[in-house]
Amino acid sequence: MFDKFCVFSLTYQSKGFITMLAPLRDRLRPKDPMSSLLPRTTKDCYFGRLSVVVNPNGPNFGETRWIVSEDVNVENLLGAFTTIDTNSHDVWGTCLYFIHHIYWHKS
Repeated sequence: MFDKFCVFSLTYQSKGFITMLAPLRDRLRPKDPMSSLLPRTTKDCYFGRLSVVVNPNGPNFGETRWIVSEDVNVENLLGAFTTIDTNSHDVWGTCLYFIHHIYWHKS
């Protein structure tokens, strides 16, 4: 399905991620994201990748550079989940991890 969207320039793939135009993403978004498997799976994937400590002097620092190309997608995901699940410590904690990633990788 995503390959077909790429043909029409509605999505593009970069470093293992798929980025989708906002109008298409909004149209495909489920009415209740918490009941849908795709948003929960996406949340788990991104939240897991964000939950590492970014240490510029550490040996795995380069592995956290993925945020450079995915920051807008992560920001949209966090925006959605901070609205849907306002009392979740997991969501707000991940926001802090996101800011920490951005601090070290984007000027």
